[in-house]
Amino acid sequence: MKPIRMVVIDDSKAVRKIISAAVETDPDIQIVGEAGNGQEGYELVRQTRPDVVSVDVEMPVMDGLEATRRIRAGE
Repeated sequence: MKPIRMVVIDDSKAVRKIISAAVETDPDIQIVGEAGNGQEGYELVRQTRPDVVSVDVEMPVMDGLEATRRIRAGE
């Protein structure tokens, strides 16, 4: 069985590291990328095509709600 691929998007590097460390304790989940704002995250998701995305709501450049809307729309 191949691992679940996940991207973490949060403007706090510490929070990204905490989420990644917690998730990676499960051998069935692989972090395939991290981004520090919604725009970077949106582009990363388009490139990596993960199965799961963790998104913070309040971020600079593009907030998490807009990033999620664009990800879901496949723009």
